[in-house]
Amino acid sequence: MKREIDNQSTKGQFVSFLRQLMRQLEGMDNAEFERFFAGQFNIELRAPRSRRLPKAACSDELVEKLKSTLDKAGTREEARKLIDRSLRTKSDLMRLAHMLDIPAPKRATSEELRDRLVEATVGYRIRSAVVRGEGGAVASSANDVAVG
Repeated sequence: MKREIDNQSTKGQFVSFLRQLMRQLEGMDNAEFERFFAGQFNIELRAPRSRRLPKAACSDELVEKLKSTLDKAGTREEARKLIDRSLRTKSDLMRLAHMLDIPAPKRATSEELRDRLVEATVGYRIRSAVVRGEGGAVASSANDVAVG
């Protein structure tokens, strides 16, 4: 019985192939047929290009966890790495921005959204610590300060 199902599947695939071939042949004009029979024209069979699978959206739970993890990040670079590892789509970045009440225009690029998220979380804390002159703030790069 299984062999019969496999044969039917193979038969169905072959019939589908022949139908596709017929559609292509029907689309050819007389000049193309003449060139084909004269040996000046080839018909090639190619596997279709694989379609890229859509990126899976992050769950609300993961976005919520990232929100709390960003609160603990000490540097902009650390926050950026967290965002890059966790959020892959623009819609995920928009959801996090919405959760954090960060303005995120629809026309903003993913890169702009990442920058806004980092600055609105870690960047804000770092700037506040510098303004307050807290002793625990230590420069880690030209534009960054670690809060400790």
